[in-house]
Amino acid sequence: MELVPSLLSIWTGEKVPGDYHTTINASNYKDFIDFIDGLSLKKWERGQKYFYGHRL
Repeated sequence: MELVPSLLSIWTGEKVPGDYHTTINASNYKDFIDFIDGLSLKKWERGQKYFYGHRL
């Protein structure tokens, strides 16, 4: 689980709004929701691999 922020950044090409020891709280909750909403709007193709947001 501690590699998840790095992997998400590498796969999506977008900086995750936290790091390995970030606790989600009221002050950073919106940043995480905005990050997830942004990912859901991308045109991901099932079964494809991505590197910094580019399909390989």
